[in-house]
Amino acid sequence: MKPGLTEARAQLAYYQVLVDWDIAAAERELGERLQRKKTIVLNTRALIRRARGDSPGAVPLQRRVIDSDPLWVTWYINLAATLVQVGQYDDAESALRKAMELQSGAQSIHSTFSLLALLRGQTDLALREAQLEPEGIWRDVYVALAQHARGDQAAADAALDKLIAAQGDNFQFRLHLSTPAVAKARSFSSGWTAPMPHASRSWRGMPSHILF
Repeated sequence: MKPGLTEARAQLAYYQVLVDWDIAAAERELGERLQRKKTIVLNTRALIRRARGDSPGAVPLQRRVIDSDPLWVTWYINLAATLVQVGQYDDAESALRKAMELQSGAQSIHSTFSLLALLRGQTDLALREAQLEPEGIWRDVYVALAQHARGDQAAADAALDKLIAAQGDNFQFRLHLSTPAVAKARSFSSGWTAPMPHASRSWRGMPSHILF
């Protein structure tokens, strides 16, 4: 196989999942002959596992990604997100703390900490972590969710209004904010689902929180 072709095919498979949501095409693109130990191939195979609903099967692949490239902060955030999905909150927290050591200001570290706090019922901590997230989509999302979980609906609505005004119809994410319970609420237009608290309104628009 020509140099660079493995990376190109793995990258194409990545976009076939995240952009086209064509999992079968992504699997065909990777095939069986691509170099299994290459980081990008492992990462894309993990992405496909998650897309097929096999988050437990993605975890060992993501750990192998980290083993092959241990200084890239995104891999730890990806692993943490998957560990949250499978309910391994302590391991997810450990992965996030390693991400903090590598690059404390990286996007999605504090928002994922906020999600963990929400799932653990630590609403004040969830708000503090959300406010530490760098300015952008996920800061606004988690501030709104944390404010709702704390019972401050006016602040939650204000944060959500800010998010809608900033992102408009270009945000390929459906955020259901309907009940105070922590449950399945991160529902992506591409089909991703992850646990998140609900609040009081529904809105479409948002790109995936999955970094991969």
